[in-house]
Amino acid sequence: MCLKNSVLLLFMFLLFPVVFAQDLTHAQQTENWYLISETELQSIEQYKEKSEAERQNWLSQVQYLRARAENSEARSRRLETESGNLNSQLSQARDQHRTLETLFNKYEADQLILISSKNHEIEELKQIVLNKDNTILKRNNAILWLSIVLFIIILTIAGFVLLFSKKVKT
Repeated sequence: MCLKNSVLLLFMFLLFPVVFAQDLTHAQQTENWYLISETELQSIEQYKEKSEAERQNWLSQVQYLRARAENSEARSRRLETESGNLNSQLSQARDQHRTLETLFNKYEADQLILISSKNHEIEELKQIVLNKDNTILKRNNAILWLSIVLFIIILTIAGFVLLFSKKVKT
């Protein structure tokens, strides 16, 4: 068994450099090594710094826009609540308006009935006054004619008395 292990170890040691060499050649074939100058390295670093600054700028703008969006959402919720309150108040005002309009229409109808009744009473009173005026006028006319007739009768009697008194004296 020892012999088997030693053969296996020897075989591994011999195969390891072959596999490693094959990996190295493969790695060299896929990776190309380039040489860059110091100015190019500085230019890349400046580009990286500018990119990082732009990234920070974008992040701050994102944060600002998120804050604005949250404020807009809060304002939207507040406006929705206010809208609901105003709609509720409008509904209540409409209900109240309908109730007041119904009450006013009933009051107006009652007043029209009352006015009609009072106008009827006024017409009846005018008729009564007119009838009384006619009665008084008729009575005054009757008294006037009676007075005229009495005056004529008195004048006639006075004329007869004077006429008879002259005859009696003669």
